[in-house]
Amino acid sequence: MWSESRGPYGSRVRVYQPEPGGNIYYAHGDGKGGEKNGSLGHRHRKRAIEFAEELSARFVLGLELPQTETLETGWRDYLRERSLDKTVDSQQHDRRVAHATMNFFGANTPIEQLTRTDFDRFIRARLSGEIDSSGNFVMHPERRQRVGERTVERDCSTLGALGKWLLQCGRIGRDPTQAVSPPRQKNPKRPVASDDRGDAIEAVADQVTTMVSWYGPDGGRILREVVSSFGPLFRLARETGRRISSLLHLRVEDIDWQRTSAAPWGSLLFRGEHDKQGKAWKCLMSAEARGAVEEAIARRPEGGGCWLFPAPRNIDHPLRIEAATNWLKRAEALAGLEPQEGGVWHPYRRAYAIKRKHLPASDVAQQGGWKNISVVQQVYQQADRETLLRVLSEPRELRELPVRGSPEGAELREVG
Repeated sequence: MWSESRGPYGSRVRVYQPEPGGNIYYAHGDGKGGEKNGSLGHRHRKRAIEFAEELSARFVLGLELPQTETLETGWRDYLRERSLDKTVDSQQHDRRVAHATMNFFGANTPIEQLTRTDFDRFIRARLSGEIDSSGNFVMHPERRQRVGERTVERDCSTLGALGKWLLQCGRIGRDPTQAVSPPRQKNPKRPVASDDRGDAIEAVADQVTTMVSWYGPDGGRILREVVSSFGPLFRLARETGRRISSLLHLRVEDIDWQRTSAAPWGSLLFRGEHDKQGKAWKCLMSAEARGAVEEAIARRPEGGGCWLFPAPRNIDHPLRIEAATNWLKRAEALAGLEPQEGGVWHPYRRAYAIKRKHLPASDVAQQGGWKNISVVQQVYQQADRETLLRVLSEPRELRELPVRGSPEGAELREVG
């Protein structure tokens, strides 16, 4: 679109804007006959020219170039040093946000030069589907897929974690991510799966089949259609209220079959590396949950590896969430049910919490795997019709009763 150079021959720095509305780039000789270039991370022409003049002056005076923290170096060390302390799912999300921001802003963009305007452009592009989850521009408008505010909010949170870590490490003097204003979902969709829905799906669960494969005696690969492990997986999800990712990463060795007075049907260990909060949980099994686990064991292929729900075609790996979700959608279709908007597996986790509203929240949180009790009460235990009717029909009377020894005083007391 435009290009300007500053400085004498041999120390000249060029700044240019290759695309309309895009970031400005710089280029200068590397002293070896080649050229170094990178993104400035902004679109301000005046600032870019001032940068070129300052950089050229440093070349003329023989000063060392200032060391700047770029998105590439920042993300590289963050993923290597900080992200490894997180769960596997969080590590994958960190890597995805790293690729998205480097592709969108430019890997060589100095972090401290990013502004509120830059972050707003990124947020708008993600919400509209103008860029995909990896930060790549989607050329055809009909192929753009809009994403929800919650998804972009999580991306912004990860970007903020990068800026905070670099600031605490003393690698940047200003955290530009503090200017990020992530979108907030004002009316989040939190569908709840009813028992009627769950029972209808369980009735057709054994009709969900899958293809398994193994190598025959002659070394050839054999494919066979068998009943999938969807049935026991679905029953275990309803009985434990656990996230689907935690269930799929259960190992056979995580099952405690021993019956005791404190655990009449045994217990399950959910490992911290596959938990959203990174915490390990040991929860009791109900009679129905134990039956689902026993059935899952019976359906595992011969030599099924360590996983309770191994992948049908690779028993050394757990079943993928995408495969489990596809099974649930197929079961919904077999049962003649419409998909729930805003959730696939999570509505059963919400149902687990709501059905136990009458029990102490601390015990529900421990058994269902919630680290924060307030999350159980404020997010998961939603208002339900039966409880709302009880609020209307079961009020207590509030009468004025005289206070003993005080002829003029009275206080309000509950009656009944």
